[in-house]
Amino acid sequence: MSRIPAAARRALICALVPASAVLAAQTPSTAQAQGGAAARKHVLAWADVRNGYQHDSISHALAVIERLGWESGLYDTTIRTDSQLITKGPIAFGSGTGIATGERFLARNLDYFDAIFFFGVREIELTPAQRADLLSFVREGKGFVAAHSAATAFFSWPEFGEMLGGRFDEHPWGITDATVVVDDPLFPAMRRFPPVAVFHDEHYQLMGFSREKLRVLAHLDPSKLDLQRPIVHRTDGDFPVAWAKTYGKGRVFYSTLGHAAEAWDNPALQQMYFEAIRWSLGLVDGDTSPRGLPAAALPPAPDPLPPGDGRRSVENMCSGCHGLATSIARRHTRLEWEALIDLMRQRGAPGTDEDAQSTLGYLARYFGRIDINLASEEELEKVLELPPTVVAAIVAYRRQNGTFHSWDDLKRVPGLDWWQIEQRKPRIVLPGG
Repeated sequence: MSRIPAAARRALICALVPASAVLAAQTPSTAQAQGGAAARKHVLAWADVRNGYQHDSISHALAVIERLGWESGLYDTTIRTDSQLITKGPIAFGSGTGIATGERFLARNLDYFDAIFFFGVREIELTPAQRADLLSFVREGKGFVAAHSAATAFFSWPEFGEMLGGRFDEHPWGITDATVVVDDPLFPAMRRFPPVAVFHDEHYQLMGFSREKLRVLAHLDPSKLDLQRPIVHRTDGDFPVAWAKTYGKGRVFYSTLGHAAEAWDNPALQQMYFEAIRWSLGLVDGDTSPRGLPAAALPPAPDPLPPGDGRRSVENMCSGCHGLATSIARRHTRLEWEALIDLMRQRGAPGTDEDAQSTLGYLARYFGRIDINLASEEELEKVLELPPTVVAAIVAYRRQNGTFHSWDDLKRVPGLDWWQIEQRKPRIVLPGG
């Protein structure tokens, strides 16, 4: 079979696409006229998932981003599922690669690209120099658009979290319908996004972000969420879906949406990411000045106590003196809680011995700290809310290698995702930690 020229091949593919899909993609294509005769920009679609969960949506997402750039005429996309190009240095090839000495090889580094679309996950192997080059790429004026699992990446690298704006903190509701509310309908990525709409996705809870440092563009309606789920950690009901910020001279956009492959066929989601890329490339402006949660979005005051055995005893013993909020403001070990409860009873807190034991069990479980070297499997699972497989791996490693002396020791546990420990550090007692 003879080779088909690229242009003819694309025409053939377009001819085979259903009419509805073509119509859904027509809106971004109008940007070609707006872009005029300007040179096409260069976008690196980067999805290194060697050390994490392979979302089924990633391949399709990268293809959608490439197609939108090609059809609009605004940018060309280089798709990579490795991290070789995350450098400002020359791309080096070792001996035995089949590349002739002196041959010019097509290998472009970060200096070639104007923006990155990132759909990576967990810990990605970058050298210190690569990390520095990535941050300077953005800080010196380039764009960084990140999708869904990007917030789970690089938990061992605090500067990445600062650049992105926040971190993944579980998905308490799993894959479900949730109501997304737009905060800023004037921002380019939100202009054609429905003001209020139900999205079926794996909706994230995020941590480490501050509305004083970035502009939240859309959020989940907390009144439509089950805020009593065990791993709902936010007490303010603030669950961003998309935000924009600056990092030095660079422009950063992140959205939680895009878990499933079919999500990337949604015109609203396509338009959001396409316009976010245009904005990150500096082709259109948008206000990133921080602002607070809209008053209408503020949820009722959350219940500080999760449901569970012993809750009534805690309410009875802890409400009269300092109040519930003060009583549970800090985490303690079981022995520390026991000493505090004894002190409370000496000072007149109501309750029987049975109530005291019930209170102790509840506080040690939901507001406890444990010694990682002494805790039983049951304590690790209940207090740290770790999956049984992770608990078993920690205990097995502890039996074989002895005491954990530092966080670095804990990182050596086979199969342990570091983010699972990072977000639970306040609950862990560790010598030297």
